[in-house]
Amino acid sequence: MNLESRLALLILITSVLGSSMLQSQPLQNPTKEPSAPISSISNKSVLSIDLMAGDFHEGFAWVHIGNKEGYINREGKFAIQPQFDLAGNFSEGMAWVKVDGKFGYINKKGAMVIAPQFEQAFDFRDGFAIVRVGSRFGYINQKGEIVINPIFKGCGVFFEGLAWARTDSELEGYIDKTGKFVILPQFQICGDFSEGLAWVGVGNRCGYIDKTGKIIISPQFIACGKFSEGVARFRDSMNSEGIINKKGEIIVSPRWPAIGDFSDNMSWAMDYNGLIGFIDKNGNYVIQPKYTWTSNFSEGLVCVCYGGMFNKKIKRVVGGRWGYIDKNGNTVIEHIFDDACDFKEGFARVVKGDEWGFIDKKGNFIFKSNEWN
Repeated sequence: MNLESRLALLILITSVLGSSMLQSQPLQNPTKEPSAPISSISNKSVLSIDLMAGDFHEGFAWVHIGNKEGYINREGKFAIQPQFDLAGNFSEGMAWVKVDGKFGYINKKGAMVIAPQFEQAFDFRDGFAIVRVGSRFGYINQKGEIVINPIFKGCGVFFEGLAWARTDSELEGYIDKTGKFVILPQFQICGDFSEGLAWVGVGNRCGYIDKTGKIIISPQFIACGKFSEGVARFRDSMNSEGIINKKGEIIVSPRWPAIGDFSDNMSWAMDYNGLIGFIDKNGNYVIQPKYTWTSNFSEGLVCVCYGGMFNKKIKRVVGGRWGYIDKNGNTVIEHIFDDACDFKEGFARVVKGDEWGFIDKKGNFIFKSNEWN
């Protein structure tokens, strides 16, 4: 099953509301093949910032200049000149890049350390990276050696020592780092392990298993999310979402069309007017619902949006005004941006009119696109 089919199945199981923010599981897809060439989209307020630049990771961020991509450092200078068709985030000292239709890996000096040879490549985590060879997925080490043969129709990143994998049976289970199935393929779809549990799909319902494959919380939910800070979100048959604990006990009854995973004891929550605020683990609003879009808190701030609509083609909100608030709901950076992303390593990607680049936590542009164009 390819990633697009996996998403379609996930949407079918979860009855998702049509927004990528509301997915029960984010796509584990590091590639960012644009739906249209950069040159064919002239309006920067419509163009997704996701196609223009990446977040800072390990001191580097990829940027798209002309029709090539390279990497800037924390001074905004090119550390690796634009020369790749596509470029990914640095992870464990390496980043995937696309050259002449194939994916390989470079180091922080820009040297190609794993030759372009794969149809798709993913970030390294715990010394492993997913790659696609032909139509099958497997894993390589940092020497570029195949350590788990590409035999799967789909597979996930290793979390807590295990990764989901899909076989020709169209069922999923979990493998260890030798590639051996330690939980046999028996589920329609699987999530990543988090806090010792993973959600799985059985028929048209979701529940949770432990690392032995034992069902800990019976499949009873239309959809559910990963456990974070001891709680997880779930969706009932009425398409409302609430919160459970690790015993499967409902601690906050379903009352929202969608909520997010918890971080720092908070989660975003959308009400039935389509407005978003932030709740605590008791379901009480810490920040009242008044935004039309948001992300998750990162480095003490979160980007929030007034107005706008979700554009399925570029998978971003267009027509809104973005700014940043703190955990008390105070506006820290005014709503003056056409697009905005989370802070990573002290910088956030934004679009303002014809300009795009990176701002600091005071809202000042540190690097602008005209510095590279």
